[in-house]
Amino acid sequence: QMGEWHTAYLYSKFAVENFHKNSPYPKRILFLSDNLYKWKFLEVNAISSYYTGRKEEAKSNFKELLSILNDNPELFTKKDIEKINSNKKIIL
Repeated sequence: QMGEWHTAYLYSKFAVENFHKNSPYPKRILFLSDNLYKWKFLEVNAISSYYTGRKEEAKSNFKELLSILNDNPELFTKKDIEKINSNKKIIL
């Protein structure tokens, strides 16, 4: 939201590489949002990749995000789905 896309890319790339699909649940459940590990890191990385000129990386991550959405729609709120569909028009 602040437009700091390069910083967002660095942090989100690290998060995707180290934490995506690697949730600490059920070992740690206090203050844990499982959706961070399942798809939110990936979403931020797709968007920040796009806005830093990494179009192919953005497309690849966004396609994975759409696959997660199709396979597990219960993980997403209506607002999440609307945002993803809006970004889909830009990224893909």
